[in-house]
Parts: sequence; C-alpha cells; structure tokens
Amino acid sequence: IIISGRMNSDRPLMFEAFTSSAQWSPRYTMDLDSNTGKITTRLFSRAAQNTGLDYDGAITFHTKRPEERVTTPNVNPLTVRIKPKPQPTKGRFESMVADEAPMMAREAPINAGAAKMSAPAMRSTLADHAVEGSGNLTGDGRESEFTLGEIELTGKTQLVLIPEQRSSAWIVVDMDTVNAALIPGTAALRVDGQAAGTTSIPEYGLGQKKIAFGYAPQITAKKEPLIGKTGSSWFSGGSFTGGYTLKVTNSMNEAKTITVRDRLPIATDDKIKVDVKSIKPEPKERDRENRLTWELNLKAKETIDIIVDYSLNYPSGEELQYSR
Repeated sequence: IIISGRMNSDRPLMFEAFTSSAQWSPRYTMDLDSNTGKITTRLFSRAAQNTGLDYDGAITFHTKRPEERVTTPNVNPLTVRIKPKPQPTKGRFESMVADEAPMMAREAPINAGAAKMSAPAMRSTLADHAVEGSGNLTGDGRESEFTLGEIELTGKTQLVLIPEQRSSAWIVVDMDTVNAALIPGTAALRVDGQAAGTTSIPEYGLGQKKIAFGYAPQITAKKEPLIGKTGSSWFSGGSFTGGYTLKVTNSMNEAKTITVRDRLPIATDDKIKVDVKSIKPEPKERDRENRLTWELNLKAKETIDIIVDYSLNYPSGEELQYSR
C-alpha cells in the first residue's frame, strides 16, 4: 500500500488498513477441582499474520457470535408405534411416479499450576466480544501465543450415567452463573490436575449452566434384560415384556452421589398400552415423556440394582417400531 499526501496540521495522523492475512483463535485451559467445584480457567490467544510487517504492541482480539452449539448429556424420548404394513408392489410407471413425489417433498431448506492471573480485559457489544492483549507478531506468518487472563468459574460436580449411551459416567459441572462471557474456542480439560480430554467452548454468556469435563471410568452402569419366569424377556401374541435391570457400580475408594438417567417407551399409537408394573427404587423424577432420573448415594465399591418392570400390549399380528 502506497500513500502520498500533504498535511497542514501538527496533530497525529493515523492510517488504517484491512488485511485478510491476520488471524487468531482462542484457547483455554480448564482445571476442575472436583471437591470444591472450582474451575481454574485461563484464556490464551494463538495469533499469526503474514503481511511482511512485524508488529509489537497492544493488540485487540475481536470475535463475533457463532451459530454453533455444544450439547451436554441428554436423554431423548423413546417412542413406539405400530409398524406400517408393506404396500403392494406397483407397476413400473406407478412406482416411478410414487417414488419421485416423496423425494421432492423431502427437499427443504437446510436451515495447570501457574500463578494467579488477572481477569481478561474484555469488552462486549451486541454482536462482538473483544479482548485486549499485547506482544509481538512477526510478519512472516509464525504463530505467537498471548496470555489474556484468568476467569473464575465455580459449580457443582455431577456424575451422570446414561447406560444406553455409554457404560461410564460423564463428569458434568452444573454452574449457577458464569461471571464472564466466554469467547468460543477450544479447551484443554483437566480434573484434579489430570488430563481429561478436550472440548469446544461456544459463546456462553452469563446464564450458562453446564460443562462436560470428560468421563469417570470407575463409575459404571450395565443394562441387562429382566429375567422372568420364562428365563428371558418374551413376546407373546400382542404383548411384549420389556423389563430390565441397571447395575450401577461405584468402583472408587470413596462414596459418590450418582445421577442415573434412562427412559420408558411412549406410545404414539392408541393401539399400544404401556403397563409399568414396578420401578425399584422409585426414580427421583419421571417426566411427561417417560424419562427417568435417579439420584443414588453409593458407598465405596458398592453396586446398586435398579429394576424396571414393564410390558407393552398391542394388537396381535402387529409389529412394534421404535423411534429414538
């Protein structure tokens, strides 16, 4: 860029230019103390620029709100209906027309141990977050890392078991509030000083509630069919016995409180009747979509059985179809 001109003032003159040859990405380290719920969170920036001009001084890192989301463990409803009967085979021409129409209808718009740092110098507007930093950026594209500050987060550590999804528990931190807006980026996770994996941090804001911190391999659950008088779960005419046992185990040397989540089928067809015979122990919660939640206090090396006994009754000759 070549600029020429004439000035008739002794005041400072600023030239401002835009370049696409500069980029940055935020990075966190998040170390959870599982006993206190404190999360030592440090924010860093990895930046590089390839303009050919070295820079040393104050840098403002900007971001905009992304549309991406992160999800925490969740149990979706389990629905059951009568499976549609196969349609009679059509002639070649009729089949082509019938098969093409649904295809057209489906087309739709795809809509760790360092000294305590100061808090990041962050400012926010409606559509942008900005963090202040300083340092050197060479103009040859080499990456530099900037330390932007420390954010204090606290929450309650939960151990969440969803046997249908995995045998070991999620480590989830449930927070009342987040004291500072978090810029979206990657995070290296640690639990009690030990590496626990990585995650993506979206744009949270002040009301964010949960962050997943990896898995607890010593907290497990196994789902087994309920053994009845016939020796196994069974089908008979228009009836299905679908009970099961959840064996929840705490293999640690200390007591733990564990949240277990599971679900019963929801009949979306009036011809199907769901008969829940017994659930032992009683769940803490059973919502309108038949999702079950237990809060269990397990001693060290203890296993507790959750027994769910239910049946499905439907017209003889029909077949059940599940949707998850």
